[in-house]
Amino acid sequence: MSVRSVERWRRAWREGGTKALRSAGPADAPTVTDAHFGHGQRLTG
Repeated sequence: MSVRSVERWRRAWREGGTKALRSAGPADAPTVTDAHFGHGQRLTG
């Protein structure tokens, strides 16, 4: 855990309370659906 992370969390808590500390969800890349994959295939040939 870095000092920067702690400072960011502390600032968020001061400004928005515990709601500001809730997770925004996973930081993973979005999943490509079959529809998106098919569209990409049509675009590339």
